[in-house]
Amino acid sequence: MDVLVLGSSYAGLATVHKLRKFLKDINITIISKSRIVRENTIFPLLLTNDIYIKDTEFDAKNVVESKGVNFIEGEVLEIYPNSREVKTNKGIYDYDYLFLALGGGYEENFRKIPGNEYAVMHHTLEGFLRLKDLLYKSEGNIFVGNAKSSPIEGPSYQVALISEYILRRRGVKAKVYLSTQSPKGIFGNIPNEEVISKANSY
Repeated sequence: MDVLVLGSSYAGLATVHKLRKFLKDINITIISKSRIVRENTIFPLLLTNDIYIKDTEFDAKNVVESKGVNFIEGEVLEIYPNSREVKTNKGIYDYDYLFLALGGGYEENFRKIPGNEYAVMHHTLEGFLRLKDLLYKSEGNIFVGNAKSSPIEGPSYQVALISEYILRRRGVKAKVYLSTQSPKGIFGNIPNEEVISKANSY
């Protein structure tokens, strides 16, 4: 049995890990543009120099190949579901089962927001590096927002709190505004009023 996984970020790596754990005798191949994966959940720490870019990276090819999974560093060009084939810039690959884990389209969706050219998306490495540069130059207020359909708000909370910390350390008297999807504010969806109250009183 041939299993093909497209994408080597969280979903793709989790998929091959689980498949290999429970199915030892199948052929698994993962195809991704780059063998280098960045741990974007720790990107906020770049803002305070607690970590460096190299600390966010790991080699996915080495990781999966050590578990008996094939890794192809290539770009997916087209999928042919009828013939069960995937065309890449490295060739055509057959599959019995196909898993799509090509990402959530965050950058594409960000660019659809009117006025995005005046904002920074806190998801990519480039976005965080630009945000860091702006935070250490800013003399004014900061607004941290969420896209309407954002699946998680945690990174926005982190960015808002770190932004306030940086401005305070710099002696800049400015405000940081945070918009949330919940009408109750930060952590508004959890069933604990005390936690919600303390979080929003900061």
